[in-house]
Formats: sequence, C-alpha cells, structure tokens
Amino acid sequence: MSDGFVALYIFMLAASAGHVIISRVPVILHTPLMSGSNFIHGIVLIGAMVVLGLADTTLLSQQPG
Repeated sequence: MSDGFVALYIFMLAASAGHVIISRVPVILHTPLMSGSNFIHGIVLIGAMVVLGLADTTLLSQQPG
C-alpha cells in the first residue's frame, strides 16, 4: 500500500473518531471545552512565534550566486 493511501486511511480514522467524540459531548460542556482548546492553541501559537524569532536565519539571508 502506498504512503498516500496510509495517510488517507489514518485521516479518515481520525475524522471518524473525532466526529464520534464531539457528537457525545453534552451542550453544557461545549463552551468550557472550546475555551480550553482556544487557550491551548494560543499558547502553541505564541511558542511558535518565539521559536521562529530565535531561529538561525543565516540560510534565508544568503543571496544566491
């Protein structure tokens, strides 16, 4: 089986599992769970910006030729 089919299979399994999990969350818990998820994504985004800001960019600043 090629890598593309394996990746598609894993994606479909993850989508199915996500749909089942999300459909079973009670309405009363939706807002707190989304708030926590947004918080985690914000921390990841800030961390990525810090890492990119401290990255060694000598390869990007070199002119070819």
